[in-house]
Amino acid sequence: MVRGFGVGAAAAGLVVAAGATAPGARADILDVIIDPIIDPMMSALSAGMSDLGGAAAALGVGGLADVGSATSVSADPLGGVDAALVGVVQDLNSVVNGVAQDWITSPIGGPVDKVINAPFVLVFGRDLIGNGINDFTGTNDSLLGSSGLFGNLGDGGFLIGNGTRATGGH
Repeated sequence: MVRGFGVGAAAAGLVVAAGATAPGARADILDVIIDPIIDPMMSALSAGMSDLGGAAAALGVGGLADVGSATSVSADPLGGVDAALVGVVQDLNSVVNGVAQDWITSPIGGPVDKVINAPFVLVFGRDLIGNGINDFTGTNDSLLGSSGLFGNLGDGGFLIGNGTRATGGH
């Protein structure tokens, strides 16, 4: 009994000592170097932009009077990047889908896709490249497709194809 108490007390002492001697928090490189540089610049830029509209109005420079109110410095300078990236990705997706649809429906793409898709139809019951078969009502009885997780020949391809311009074949 006494021996077990000593081990427990020693373990508790180690835990308490480790917590008591924990080092204080330190700022990282961003807090120490970059923030002191960026913060004054952002404040000055914000103040300058708010004064720009008043200066333009005082000079009587027509449409420039609204510049200060229309332009502001955000606390998050990269805030608009998300929306811009979404637009770029959507544009890229449209181009890739257009090229893919042209390939799928082309006289060369159709026969080549049949060769590429054969193993995927056998294993999954679904094309890799293709738009699927319009009004397909059959069951997927392929090796893994019968589980219902992979769709069927009526669905677009795993990689390319969405079924919007299906040609009646896969």
